[in-house]
Amino acid sequence: ASLIAVVGMVVFFMLCSWIIRRQLKPIRQLARSAQYIADGNYNELLPYSDRHDEIGLLQDRFKKMQHSLQKQVDDLKEETLRLSQHGNMLRAAYDKIIETDEIKTSFLHYITGQMTVHTENVDKSATKLCNGYQDLSRTEADQEVDNIQRRSHAIVELLDLVAHCTESEIGKEASHE
Repeated sequence: ASLIAVVGMVVFFMLCSWIIRRQLKPIRQLARSAQYIADGNYNELLPYSDRHDEIGLLQDRFKKMQHSLQKQVDDLKEETLRLSQHGNMLRAAYDKIIETDEIKTSFLHYITGQMTVHTENVDKSATKLCNGYQDLSRTEADQEVDNIQRRSHAIVELLDLVAHCTESEIGKEASHE
């Protein structure tokens, strides 16, 4: 009698273990899928379940969560790509602005250098006229006055060029605002 009871208990234990494993199998599958998704693999296909109990409901909700996560990741990738492209465009525009500023600076240095040469010549002629007017012949004085006029005209033309470029830049900046 005790042998039958022991064999019955062993059979009962084995039957209970089999039923528990069978009932917990979908939960173990969900746990594996959850870990796979937690590792960043959002395309893991969850096993189909024809269960209509809590486990089946959990699997359905898990699938919806998985699709929602995949959509968000796809949206983030798309937004990252868009922002990267926008950043590249801004970087290119910034580089162009820096290049343009360098050209403007070179231009202004060149114009300033040209104006300096003309200004020094005007100063020399004016000094010569002021300090040695009595010693100069009429022709030499006329040449110095003519030199002052030509150099002054050149300076005015250079200033007009700078003013024109400045007006043009102001117009461009105003149109961009």
